[in-house]
Amino acid sequence: MKNQHVLIVTHASEFFDTTRSAAAGIDQIVKEFKALGRPVIYLVSDQSAEGYRQWYTEDRSPDFEIFSDGGEHNIPLAASEVTIVGGFFGSTDTLPGCHALSMRDAIRMHFELSQAPLTIHVPIQATYFYDEWKDQRDYLLKNHRPLIHADTKYPFATMYFLREGNDGAGDDGNEQYFAHFFHPSRTANANYRFGTFDDVSRKTHQFHFYVNDRLFESITESSKQPVHIKLETR
Repeated sequence: MKNQHVLIVTHASEFFDTTRSAAAGIDQIVKEFKALGRPVIYLVSDQSAEGYRQWYTEDRSPDFEIFSDGGEHNIPLAASEVTIVGGFFGSTDTLPGCHALSMRDAIRMHFELSQAPLTIHVPIQATYFYDEWKDQRDYLLKNHRPLIHADTKYPFATMYFLREGNDGAGDDGNEQYFAHFFHPSRTANANYRFGTFDDVSRKTHQFHFYVNDRLFESITESSKQPVHIKLETR
């Protein structure tokens, strides 16, 4: 599995996505990955009967199901591409999205095994957003370009992914860390191997953001470990 392009489905549950906004998109991409013989992994936060009732994918037979309290994982990802769907998209000091933590851990796990650049595919139809950002999701799907809210050096990354730390100091353009570090006190996942708060940051990685194949923002302060994040709307 570690050398294959994997699909990670993070928290496809009506407990979080109450309108099932990402359900049809997730079902479609699961079918596509299975047709290609690629591994499909479900990250499940509630393995009770009620949790499974709220899990909304049509396909109930992933190649792997992993308990994941907040999107955290230690999936070995040596391949140069991974696709991550589900939610919540983005991570700020007040909105720590589980999908973003899945992305952060994918970056961390990939570069433990490989020095090749990593591409993370994020199909927007199969990804749900916080209420505060639903207009961004709609805008991306209709206009195929990001709606920039902040006047900073890295407006998109600062708004949706870069943080000062777990406690933070607001969005001022100086944020260093990608998504949020999942602190040991915040999970019931005894099998999870934690990283550190600064192991995925502007100092350790390059970040290149795309809509489909159009590059719109890059953070290149680091000279190593490029990460290409593709928001896909087609």
